Amino acid sequence: MKTRKKSIFGLTTVILTVSILMLGCTQNEKSKTKYISLDDWVGSYQFYEFCQPNISMMFNINIFQLKDDYIAYLSIDGFQASTKIIAKVVGNQEKIYLIYELRFTNSDKVSFEKGDILLSFSKQNDEMLTHWGVVEPALIENKVSGKVYLVKYGLNNNIGCSEALKPKESLGLELAHIPNLGEKADRFYVEQIVGNYERLLIHAINDNDFSLIKNLFIPDSNTYKSQEQFVAEQYSMGIKHNFSRIYLEGIEQVENKNTYIVHATVYFETIIPDKTSTSKEVKRIYTVIDNGEIRKIINIQTLN
Repeated sequence: MKTRKKSIFGLTTVILTVSILMLGCTQNEKSKTKYISLDDWVGSYQFYEFCQPNISMMFNINIFQLKDDYIAYLSIDGFQASTKIIAKVVGNQEKIYLIYELRFTNSDKVSFEKGDILLSFSKQNDEMLTHWGVVEPALIENKVSGKVYLVKYGLNNNIGCSEALKPKESLGLELAHIPNLGEKADRFYVEQIVGNYERLLIHAINDNDFSLIKNLFIPDSNTYKSQEQFVAEQYSMGIKHNFSRIYLEGIEQVENKNTYIVHATVYFETIIPDKTSTSKEVKRIYTVIDNGEIRKIINIQTLN
């Protein structure tokens, strides 16, 4: 009997020891999962659609870190529509999901519910693939998931709504109590207007349609007139362009807080009348005014 009791006691001790070890491993695994770094995904992403006569959709996504959370600010602008929302970012170094949290007060209404997967990104070789969720593009041919759509163009984790979020402790439920977050995302809008200009300029030249970009300038200003002339000249020469990408190198806020200097490199393809094409890289400096009500490009300087 003593031997049996001793054996039972020994077996019980082993079981308890194993259970404690397993519990410890489980806790460690949970900790590791909770603090997976998504730093490789931090940055700004863009995707632009255009279809004649005036159907366009611009996707801008800014992913940044806030304490132990990763947050995404999504701005989706199309014809007479503007959606601005916040999402949680979860996943790992190979794939992330953008989970809907809330919309800004200055955004159009959305049909999303908290917890919906807006979209996700995955890595394949050196490419980033987009997988659509409740957020989808406008054009049917772009609705196929698993292709390259949104392209990363900068590590802008310290701009946009991240500035407004910094004083908050963490995402959690507190994010729901930030009603005017979008109003402080000034630099994000500056990036957006420059990106819109470069993408729409291509279509303006190819179709001789200055109206596509005229609203980006102050009416009858020197920049307005010079851009109108530039579009007409390029079209008359029979030159066509295919947009590739834009890389924003930096944004400086001058003494006048409503004025920004933007440095960018633009990549595109030029096709001349004899059908030969040339890949080009152009550096530009844009001066943008943004006082919350008026957002316009007031000067464009091409350096090469």
